[in-house]
Amino acid sequence: KHVGGPGGANGVALRFASDDSSVVQTDNRGFITAGQIGTAQIEGWYEKGQGNKLCDDFVAVEVKLLDGISIFAGSTNLIEGTAIDVFVEGRDGDIPFPFGEGPFSYSWTEDDDSTPFRFEWNISKPVVEVHSQYSGSDAPSADFSAAVVAHAPGVAVLSVKVTDKDGNFPSGLLKPGASNVAELEFEVFRKLTITGATPDGQSKEKLFLP
Repeated sequence: KHVGGPGGANGVALRFASDDSSVVQTDNRGFITAGQIGTAQIEGWYEKGQGNKLCDDFVAVEVKLLDGISIFAGSTNLIEGTAIDVFVEGRDGDIPFPFGEGPFSYSWTEDDDSTPFRFEWNISKPVVEVHSQYSGSDAPSADFSAAVVAHAPGVAVLSVKVTDKDGNFPSGLLKPGASNVAELEFEVFRKLTITGATPDGQSKEKLFLP
């Protein structure tokens, strides 16, 4: 993405270029495609006329394989009836998936040859459920991001396994020998209620949620 510059002024064009197209290619929308492992520099600039740069900027892009994967969640403590979004990231915090910042789809079907990876989410106990973020399925998600819904008090382990579309080790994502499985433990607590009595002797219950 870009900000600033003269925008769509008369005769002004926005350009992008990579200094190593074997690592990263880019078009004039700034949409990049990763190639071989390495680092490349992307330049973006506005020009008026041939080669007359008005302003420019640079960003370094690294293409790499991950050392492993982990599950990111904002919290692992949930109140029954609540939900939280989780997603797969690299073990070192890298986020290799684009969150819809381009024409991508990571939901998987058997006849979809364009989708590079499959994400198999599972839970150890029915304390929580996991739902797809994008495919709308109630089955264990095939997407890199999922919603965890708390159902009952207890502890459950959420796991995810990443494979290629054929069910094999995702060599285009992970280094050889890296684990393609990650786990995260969630604990679900009861809703807090306080029971008291009204002046006429009737019991009254008040519900507290976080």
